[in-house]
Amino acid sequence: MLLSDLANINKGLVIAHSSAKKRLFAHLNASKQLFDATLLSPGVLYGQFSEEYLIKMKTWFNHSYDMSENLKSFFDFLSDNTFSSQPKIRQLVKEKNVLIEKGIYKPPRTFQETDIVYVVDDFSLKERLSAYDPIFVQTTPYSDESVFFIKTANKKEQAYGVFDEIETLFDNGKTPGDIRIVNTTDDDDLALKKLFTDARVPYVIDKPVPIIHYPFARRFLRIYDEKGFEEALDTLKTYLQNNAQDTLLEALVSVVDAYGPHLRESDHSAFLRHILKTTPVRPKRETNAIMVSPLEHMTDDINQIVLVMNAHDASIPRRTRDDDYFSDDEKKEIGMPTSLEMNAAFKKQLVHDMRMIRDLRLFWPAQIDDAPMRPADIALNRPIDRQTRTHHLHEHSHLKQSECLRYAIERHKKLLYGWSSPDFKLLRKTFENAFHAYDYMFKRLSVSTVKRLIECNIRISATSLTTFNECPFKFFLDHVLNIAKKEPNLPLYFGILSHAIMEEAYKQKFKSPVDIDTEDIDFPENAAHKKHRFTACFFEEQNQILKILAKRENHTGFQTDATEKTFAYPTRLDHVTLNGKIDRVMRKKSGGKEYVAVIDYKTGSRTFKDDDFERGEAIQLPFYLLMVEKGDATNQSVPYGFFYQPVNVGKINHDDNNDPLENKLRLDGRLVDDIKLFHAFYPEDAILGIRIKNDGTFAKSNRVLSPSEMRKYLSQTQAFIDVCLERIENGDYRIRPLKVYGNETISPSCKYCDYQDVCHHERHDWGDES
Repeated sequence: MLLSDLANINKGLVIAHSSAKKRLFAHLNASKQLFDATLLSPGVLYGQFSEEYLIKMKTWFNHSYDMSENLKSFFDFLSDNTFSSQPKIRQLVKEKNVLIEKGIYKPPRTFQETDIVYVVDDFSLKERLSAYDPIFVQTTPYSDESVFFIKTANKKEQAYGVFDEIETLFDNGKTPGDIRIVNTTDDDDLALKKLFTDARVPYVIDKPVPIIHYPFARRFLRIYDEKGFEEALDTLKTYLQNNAQDTLLEALVSVVDAYGPHLRESDHSAFLRHILKTTPVRPKRETNAIMVSPLEHMTDDINQIVLVMNAHDASIPRRTRDDDYFSDDEKKEIGMPTSLEMNAAFKKQLVHDMRMIRDLRLFWPAQIDDAPMRPADIALNRPIDRQTRTHHLHEHSHLKQSECLRYAIERHKKLLYGWSSPDFKLLRKTFENAFHAYDYMFKRLSVSTVKRLIECNIRISATSLTTFNECPFKFFLDHVLNIAKKEPNLPLYFGILSHAIMEEAYKQKFKSPVDIDTEDIDFPENAAHKKHRFTACFFEEQNQILKILAKRENHTGFQTDATEKTFAYPTRLDHVTLNGKIDRVMRKKSGGKEYVAVIDYKTGSRTFKDDDFERGEAIQLPFYLLMVEKGDATNQSVPYGFFYQPVNVGKINHDDNNDPLENKLRLDGRLVDDIKLFHAFYPEDAILGIRIKNDGTFAKSNRVLSPSEMRKYLSQTQAFIDVCLERIENGDYRIRPLKVYGNETISPSCKYCDYQDVCHHERHDWGDES
């Protein structure tokens, strides 16, 4: 029913959103109609939740904050007499009753059957109140003006087409305040922003942004984490003195006002983070500016000219799917609209809104990312003026250099401080290529510089060779210029201490307790007060480990040839040597040959993986075995195996059938397929992943190799060395990190690199840009 057809709205309940209320009052004032009804906002139709809701749902029912937010919409449809065979429905009814009893949830308002209910311009409210047979009131007659349906070749041309349309409107006497653009993507926003700024056209991106996207909000959260609520509140008060009109601060103050008592009483860091992520900040309203708004705001002012972007069938009408906490069948059971019903309501509302707008122009790109698009599936019952726009794209923009510089600044902030503005990803998509086009990328040294550096002696160890394979530039800084940080830390301290303990134990053949002087091993100053306790616990753990290793030594037929064996072999380049220290070398003579195995101690968790080796990340063990072979003047050594030996306990799981500590200390590596040597080496259960079948042969395993397969590891390691030597000789230390692989988002070379501030290779959570 049209509002103009009503003589008056009398003795009823009128439910309307803000924009509909404005149209309602404008009409009543112009026509001097009586208004003797109760005006309600749609909020009365929904249950109300106290500020404690999320915390109590977590405390009482162990629901995550996101899940609790999701559950809000279901409570309104559940009642005490809801009976269901579905456990989760019954459980949610119980939870609702507890929330009501404790005053956390207040059910929505119910109406009397005799109430006359009016719903203004909102089909979803009409559906929700269907039991009361509401009167649907339409504030504005549908327009019969033509709708412009404008096709462009792609997304970029769509933005230029919209801008050209706005220029035409300006030529016809329209102002920025007459125009609203809706249904834009983030990419559209940035493209329009550039075009509007170039042309000095005032505009407002009227989209809410979560509070946590702003640096001060993150600072507030960090202070709360580290120093507590009072300190964070003091910081906010100080900041408010100089920034009282900041819309972010207004939103943050509202959060503190609402949740302050709960934040003050105990540590709710995760809760505060969730609130900052879900509380939006809206920009300040501007007059006489083009509004760039979400689709649902197209009728905020129906007298504006509305330009709808992305009016293709993948975007319009809006759709939901049956992937909520309740399935569509379960929603039917509790009387809640299903996904299909919601989709129908969205479409009906969209058509209603678009028919109310007098001047409507819809833009749709024929293709997005090489995928063809079709126009939106909506019937407006208005004349359609179909057009195709082509635009000669140009990049002439006074913003280009300044925005590229802004991208560089934002990128620096992201790398250095870990935060970025809401526009960062948009800036990156637009300017990353231009940024790198003018970026100085280190590649090669001059011949004279190479000569000077090599004469300073360069050592290639297993660690430095791994660094070279991860990124030559990092190798150059760490192992040629020697600027790597060498500060004491706990892992390094315990690593040095465990190696010293193992060396002493094998030297004295486990015959007496190991006594190591720890005074010469650097301990981190900031943890000096913990040294005595930490070291005592570590020695206690090492004694347990030594008992197990002693049992293995009593079993083995191999001889420990050397512990902490150092080596230094020349290469074809003067002043470049192969250096290192092998934790343990074991040998056994058999059949006229001398078989050799190398063992490396690890205080942290470490397994040998072929994928890591092929990338050049895990070459330490094959490198050591190759060096043992290289140091054998008689050429009698035959590679038998290489292994990591854990020398820490860490967490262990209880096992009734096996000693969990022995299981924790199993060797991990590769060995040659020789069953006699295997039985002479260590007990079967001392090596990870090795199993003997009933016929006395090895079960299939990638840890058991043929002699030729073992040789491939050593040949590949030599190839790694040769490539390193060649590039040292040529001064080729270009920035070349490993590729991103698996589920990772950044290169493993960059993950813990100390040189991100001097390296121009993108490496953070947005992936590899090179």
